[in-house]
Amino acid sequence: MNRTLLTRADHRLKLTFLASVFSMVTVSSLILASGQDRMMPAALTPLVAFLGLGPERLQKRLRLSVLMANLLGLTALCVAGQRFAGSNFQRLTAGTDLLIFLTWIVLLMPKSSRQYWWLIALSMLQCTATAVISTGLSYGLTTFLFALLMMWTLAVFSLARARQLVVPESAATTVDRGSPSNSVALWRRWRPSRRWILSFLGLASPTATPSAVSRLPKISVLHGTDYGSQQSWTGPRFAALVTGCWMLSIVVAMFVFAAFPRINVSASGVLSESFPDELGGLATTGYAGTVRLGEYGRLLPDNRRVMAFTITDIRTGKRLPVETLERELEMDEILLRGSAASF
Repeated sequence: MNRTLLTRADHRLKLTFLASVFSMVTVSSLILASGQDRMMPAALTPLVAFLGLGPERLQKRLRLSVLMANLLGLTALCVAGQRFAGSNFQRLTAGTDLLIFLTWIVLLMPKSSRQYWWLIALSMLQCTATAVISTGLSYGLTTFLFALLMMWTLAVFSLARARQLVVPESAATTVDRGSPSNSVALWRRWRPSRRWILSFLGLASPTATPSAVSRLPKISVLHGTDYGSQQSWTGPRFAALVTGCWMLSIVVAMFVFAAFPRINVSASGVLSESFPDELGGLATTGYAGTVRLGEYGRLLPDNRRVMAFTITDIRTGKRLPVETLERELEMDEILLRGSAASF
């Protein structure tokens, strides 16, 4: 195998993977910002992504330790938790802000396969949370494009993980050298119920299994990947395969969308204040009409008053309380809904 060709291919694959992760994190934050109709704090994600995925010199200076990352995570949880006592919309925005803060922390941590999986999961959660806030046509179009970007990133990530079987990963050895020498023994001495303390402090270092071989193998094809080829691993054939999978997923999604009934929850009703009115009005919840296969149903979760009426005695002209009508009709509670409001 040509070591020079392998080094060049490895360098191109690494740059492609970092660019894909940067694009995925940036696009998911912009989708979330457009759904919330406010740019901050999601607009700062591209800058943090550049600091965490940019040049290696910059990454080494801004790298967070495990203890610092855990402390920042607890701080982000406390900041977002202060708004969970507000309205429904404030709770949603508090959850989305927590996702953004966690994304920043993971971006500034030392990167391994686990951190990249966290970035993929957090990006997907940001796009999913936008569906609760935004129901416009633009969100549906951007979701199709974001799905293509996610598939591309996952495919390149698979190649990057396969690369570790051939090319030694210097980052993994750096992390192993930086750990304390007696951390493994300390980890084994502690009880299983108390080992989370060592994990929080960054002192838990179980025996690491090398993710790459110490020397290059004699064969150039491993697990279906040709490492000795002069062609780029992410060339036109690879891009065509990812695009084909994306188009097939769209076909399957359209079939599921047409075959199964759907229920639309009004965003204005969900995000509004859900409290009964002064006259004891009940929530107008339930289905509007019927829902059949392939049709589009609508759910009414609104507590606002849709009809108000008064009861007057025709003999005296005085207003009667609701309790009197309930007693005359022998009903525990007056329930009026839709066309059944005639009595």
